[in-house]
Amino acid sequence: MTLRLRHIEVFHAIMTTGSASKAAEQMRTSQPTISRVLAEMEREIGFPLFVRDGRALTPTPEARDLHREVHHSFTSLDRIGSMAARIAAHEHGNIRISAAPSISISILPKAIQRFLGHYPGVGVTLEVRTPQSVIESIENRDFDIGITAFENSSDTLIAEPLVQIEAVCIMPDDHPLAAKDIIGPADLAGYPSVSLGRNSMSRQRTDAVFERVGVERTMVAETQTGSVACALVGQRIGLAVLDYMTVEVVAKPPLTFRPFRPSVIIDFVLVSSKIRQNVRATGRFVEVLQEIIAEIDNPYVFSRRAG
Repeated sequence: MTLRLRHIEVFHAIMTTGSASKAAEQMRTSQPTISRVLAEMEREIGFPLFVRDGRALTPTPEARDLHREVHHSFTSLDRIGSMAARIAAHEHGNIRISAAPSISISILPKAIQRFLGHYPGVGVTLEVRTPQSVIESIENRDFDIGITAFENSSDTLIAEPLVQIEAVCIMPDDHPLAAKDIIGPADLAGYPSVSLGRNSMSRQRTDAVFERVGVERTMVAETQTGSVACALVGQRIGLAVLDYMTVEVVAKPPLTFRPFRPSVIIDFVLVSSKIRQNVRATGRFVEVLQEIIAEIDNPYVFSRRAG
């Protein structure tokens, strides 16, 4: 037995429309063609599907049994077609994002909110990681995109400029340095300092500023995330020079901050794999993320949209 897709399509059309003529209209062909294909199908399966009374076609019990299975198959095809349309419209899928803490608690929540408003059928997974772990997660192709402070080149990664964030000095609002408009390295000499770990770009660039002017910090505590550093400052353990976005979200009164000069700028990049094929919705999410960054009106944040 050799049934062709055309046989099934004609049979389904007759069963759903009730006649060969209506089936021909639906399939945009002629009634003789419909009748010929139906006859071929009946010869292949070895039993009649319709009782013919002039031009009227009455389904046999066997035809009704067969059509239940055919209808199920066509319903599945409709679902496949609907899914394909949703994918084409960027309304399906799951975007996996690996990001540094400062971006994860500041810019990304706003971008995710706007994106899901446009594409409610798409899921978003956000995992917060240290900068090196973000890079490793993209190299291992566990995530679609990563966002972190990253300077090194890689044969397997694409790193596109995304945003620059300036560092500020955070302190309790009753600290003596809170009376100053701008804080410099010399102002922090003699005060205990809290900092991020030595592997972070923020720490390295801050250290470089102090080294250039010959000021040594009194480091009393280190941590991997800016939010924890803010908590340590809140406990009056020391002062810290941290990226503005973290301070804006986490450092609430009685904490305050002041501009730090010479400027410490942290460059965040959008990282993706040269090998992994991302879901189509990822590109739309990146566009929304860039929109959010471009809309930020703040002297400490600079958009670096590529192109």
